[in-house]
Amino acid sequence: MEVLRRAAACAAAVLLGAAALPDGSSIDPSVDRFPAQILRSEVAGGRQSFIVALGNTAFSSPLLYGEAARQAGLSCNSCHVNGHANPDFHIPGHSARKGSLDPTGSLFDLAAEDGVENHVDIPSLRGIRYLAPYGRDGRIASLREFARHVIVNEFAGPEPAPMILDALVAYMGEFEFIPNSRITGDGRLAPGATPAEARGEAAFVTACAACHVPGTAFTDGRAHDVGTDGRFRTPTLMNVVDSAPFGHDGRWPDLEAAVAGHVPAMSADQRADIVALLAAAGAADDATQPATFRLEMGELATYVGLLDQTLVRGDAALTRFVVDTVNAEMRRVERGFPEGDTRRLAARPDRHKLVPLDYAALRGGLNRVAALAEAGDRGAAVAALDAYHDLAEKMVANYPRPGKERR
Repeated sequence: MEVLRRAAACAAAVLLGAAALPDGSSIDPSVDRFPAQILRSEVAGGRQSFIVALGNTAFSSPLLYGEAARQAGLSCNSCHVNGHANPDFHIPGHSARKGSLDPTGSLFDLAAEDGVENHVDIPSLRGIRYLAPYGRDGRIASLREFARHVIVNEFAGPEPAPMILDALVAYMGEFEFIPNSRITGDGRLAPGATPAEARGEAAFVTACAACHVPGTAFTDGRAHDVGTDGRFRTPTLMNVVDSAPFGHDGRWPDLEAAVAGHVPAMSADQRADIVALLAAAGAADDATQPATFRLEMGELATYVGLLDQTLVRGDAALTRFVVDTVNAEMRRVERGFPEGDTRRLAARPDRHKLVPLDYAALRGGLNRVAALAEAGDRGAAVAALDAYHDLAEKMVANYPRPGKERR
């Protein structure tokens, strides 16, 4: 796990926030709302396996990337929040508009600078296991190779460990589309459609469905030149309503502009009908969820739950990777919820914490786990992990303490 050891050696810079992005940058998810997420195993009544939970952790880890991205605290989840998109993502000088990024600029890798503005709309990854090939131009056949490409070629990261790539693919393979009660399983309008939606469906079949095939998630999986400066893979239209802007480079700010850009010869009334169809077919039931301190700490608890097994395995490097990732994410949570749940719990005396929230103390507790694991003292590391959970339960109301594995 030499890659993980190198990442761990750079983690201090991440935790200190050593590198500043340009003024006006926004890479953190909104503190008001998150895109909803449905994982295949959980919707089936199960839970995240070790490899999926590791992928979940790696997806939020800056440690996979090169120095500039790592020190800025960037991770897969910065762009693809909960596996969807981040409409607030913006780095002045490197994003043409919110929700986009030029991955060939000099900010993250000087060697990638080509003097051309190659702004890419940040896509949703929902249902990604159905959507090969990958990349906006569809040039990469496998999800595993695409994940490696992003880490190494776009963000100048070291060659990722095979286990980490396997875990990322396992996690992303869990992403489901958010259900949409307005369409049937074969992509047709469900009963109750409006006249405009019905007219739009008929127009869509004639003008759009050859590429956006309704029965296969509204995509044919092929690349086409539709007059947008090159050949680009047909994107899915599932859950498309809340993933603006549109087009491979985000040139269209809304569905109206996207339809006009694709079928300019159509009448305004026909285009409006297609927009009505897309608003129905691309909708999502319960597309967002409130961003809460409890939800954030529950996600971190999923990551921390990996430590039971990393300690059993005697894998100090993976233990350090998990700890440093959790601590980097905890700093992001601290930025969004500096007081934790204090204000919400003020009216709930029955839910008061036993001791005040202290993010630094929590991070210190986890660092002790990693340090003891690196020293080869497994027993003390296990005891330190139990002490961390005890402290978290006192500081965080309803802390979702992970179930212990056999150790």
